Amino acid sequence: MLAATPRNAIKPVSTDGEATVYVTADFRHGFNVAYNAVLAQIRSNRSTTFLSLMLLGRRNPGGSIAVGLSRGGSAQALEVFVTTTTSRGANHYESFPVACVPGCALILRGDRYGLYAFVVTADGIQKLGSWARADFELAKPYLQLNAEVTAQQDRIAATLIPMRLVVDSADLSSPRCAFTTRGVVPRRNADGTLEFTGSFRPGATISFIDLKDNKFVDRCPR
Repeated sequence: MLAATPRNAIKPVSTDGEATVYVTADFRHGFNVAYNAVLAQIRSNRSTTFLSLMLLGRRNPGGSIAVGLSRGGSAQALEVFVTTTTSRGANHYESFPVACVPGCALILRGDRYGLYAFVVTADGIQKLGSWARADFELAKPYLQLNAEVTAQQDRIAATLIPMRLVVDSADLSSPRCAFTTRGVVPRRNADGTLEFTGSFRPGATISFIDLKDNKFVDRCPR
C-alpha cells in the first residue's frame, strides 16, 4: 500500500492513465537491458493497454525508440510492437501478434553506433529492428519503463522482471523513481520486479513515487 497522497500540484504529460519508471545511467555507449514482460488479459477492457521499454533523451522534443507489448480489441489479443521517432520528427510504429506464455523477454541494446530491439519467446529470439544512433537526437539518453491505459475505467495488470541490466559493462542498480498519473500505479518488489496495476481514473493522484519504499513524494529522490 502506498503512503499518504500529496496534493496534485504535479502536471501530467499524457492524457491517458500512465505510469513511468525512470532508469537513469549513461546510455550513450554500450548497454543491454532485458526484462521479462507480462501484460495480463483483462476481458472487460474496451481499448488498448501498453507495456514498454523506451530509450529517449532529456531534450524534448527529441528522438526515441521503444519496444513493448500491447493488448487491444474485443479479444484483447497480445501483440509486440516497436515505435521510433527520429530527430527529424518522423514516426514509425509496427506491431504483430506474439505468443507470450506467460511472458516474453523485451530487449533494448545499444553500442556507440547502433540501437537494437529484440523479443524472446518460446520459439527463440527475434530481432525487431536496428537503427543508427545518428538518426536520433538523444541528449543525455535514459530509459523509461511505461505502462499505459487508453480508456477510462479500463484496467492494467503488468509486470517487468529484470533479466539483464548492463550499461558500459557495469550492472545497473534498481530504479529509484517513478511517476503515476490517473490511476495506474507502479511498485518495486524486493527482488527488483516492477508491478503496474490500477485503472484509468481521471481524478486520481498525480505524483512521483520513491520506489525504495513505494511512497508518494513531491519529486524524484536524488
